Amino acid sequence: MITKLSIIVPIYNQEQYLPECLQAFERQDFDNTVEVLLIDDGSTDNSLQLCNMAAEKNGFYRVIHQENQGVAVARNTGLDNAKGEYIAWVDPDDYITDEWYRVVKDELSSFPDMIFFDMYMLYEDKVEEFVFAQYSYVLSNKELCDELSIGNKLQSHLCSKIIRRKFYDKRFSKKYSFGEDFSLLHHICLKVKTCRYVHEKLYVYRQVEGGLAHDKEKQLDNLHLLVRLYKQRFNFYKRNNIDVSPVGIFLVMLFFLHDYCIGNIKDNYKYKKIYKLYFKFIKYNLYKIAICSKVPFKRRLRIACIVFMGSNLYEIIMKLKYRKYLNDD
Repeated sequence: MITKLSIIVPIYNQEQYLPECLQAFERQDFDNTVEVLLIDDGSTDNSLQLCNMAAEKNGFYRVIHQENQGVAVARNTGLDNAKGEYIAWVDPDDYITDEWYRVVKDELSSFPDMIFFDMYMLYEDKVEEFVFAQYSYVLSNKELCDELSIGNKLQSHLCSKIIRRKFYDKRFSKKYSFGEDFSLLHHICLKVKTCRYVHEKLYVYRQVEGGLAHDKEKQLDNLHLLVRLYKQRFNFYKRNNIDVSPVGIFLVMLFFLHDYCIGNIKDNYKYKKIYKLYFKFIKYNLYKIAICSKVPFKRRLRIACIVFMGSNLYEIIMKLKYRKYLNDD
């Protein structure tokens, strides 16, 4: 039987959440056209043992161990070993819903180049729904590239997307420790001809407290890098004669402004300079945000209010609003 679907899970030191991820796979009604590749990237905890134990009980698993080389190399190892016509991705601290394979199998029966679906966002104290639209439909290549460039509803993570393996003719770059999937996705979407959005919540994306995402200076560095990546994406599509919106660049800048204001930053001069630069950039491009209908009206109105406040007043207001959390630090 030909393998139709390869699910790749890059793993490094995830013994806390990995069992829940594996149990979700084992609740699926997989047939022999599905494989799950567990790529252990030199874990120093019990992650590899958990993978091996799961593989002993379930034939759809394939365990590959390598020395620690980072998530980009782990993803590339998965691609190099995948046999499926389609590639899906699951992070080891997340998990798929019980309906995942039933829906995916049905959607792939029409042989699209790509599908993507909705998610649950799992926080410590709540669960939120992340929904792209109110009904399933097929996107044109232009619409796909434009939605990806704006990044408001169509995010750049791979876990909500299943794509033909042949489109991964490039590999993940080891250059970045953050956003390795972002830098590859626009190359892939340029070549996609048939893309279907599936209005089903099929993935649970865990927001893990602690770690790099909650290191305030690291978070600002990541957002600063993300602005650069959005600019690269916009210029990439421009070079390929795809007319996409630059609004995604400004939205990430806005996240930077917000996180700068509510963080007690040690190296303040460095980030203050970027803060002022981004504020000015958003101000000069406000009209582009205002006319972008794919950004919700309330959000556009909020951005306009921020611009008219000015950078100094906005910073003061945000610090007052979040003073309780700032004092907790």
